[in-house]
Amino acid sequence: MVQGPLPQTGSLGTNFYDAVYLAAHDKLADEAGRKTMVILTDAEDNGSKMKLQDAIETTQRTDTVVYILLVAADGGDQMVAKKMTDETGGRTFMVRNDRDLEQSFDQILDDLRTLYTIGYTPTNKARDGSYRKIKLEMKNKEYSATTRRGYYAPRGN
Repeated sequence: MVQGPLPQTGSLGTNFYDAVYLAAHDKLADEAGRKTMVILTDAEDNGSKMKLQDAIETTQRTDTVVYILLVAADGGDQMVAKKMTDETGGRTFMVRNDRDLEQSFDQILDDLRTLYTIGYTPTNKARDGSYRKIKLEMKNKEYSATTRRGYYAPRGN
């Protein structure tokens, strides 16, 4: 097992990127199937060794959908939260009170109950571990889907 980043001693706040990276890399990587993280946070990072893109890449490689419940009086780092959730197929919810929290969990549960997996055969057959962008478009514009923006190709033969 690869040793992940360790928290900085004496730093104030959350090492948000490190926490997401470690959860995906150390805890979820060996779990079968699609995984979900539900994170209550202000999405502000204070001293992580990992970068935002490292945390996102690790969740993508472990097939983990991230939902963020943004809890911060000042709104938190909405750009970070949105990037992480958009890139993994999850969503960001603003939580300012108990009702928002309850509605957010209800929506996440609804999303998970109506989760479908679709597949396709890529034209690029290279097993090079590179990131591949994907885009799902609905033929009927009355329907919508929340999807991740890409995946990492397998490595090897």
